[in-house]
Amino acid sequence: MSTPPERCLTRDDLSRMLGVSARTVRRMDRDGSGPKPMQLGRRVVRYHPDEVAQFMSGIGVSTPAELRPGFDLPAGL
Repeated sequence: MSTPPERCLTRDDLSRMLGVSARTVRRMDRDGSGPKPMQLGRRVVRYHPDEVAQFMSGIGVSTPAELRPGFDLPAGL
């Protein structure tokens, strides 16, 4: 997978897509229950879009949370 880092998803992107908090995404990173994170620096983590798609398919989610009916994006987004 040679996707440039700027095309990869941030932790906040992933949390919005899954409809969970960033803290939950961190926990998933720690216990290995989420998509495989790419460590780009000491505090910089990104997620490859293919890894995220595979993960979402595996848990039976085909539509990102922000596109599901009833989901409200936070103000300013």
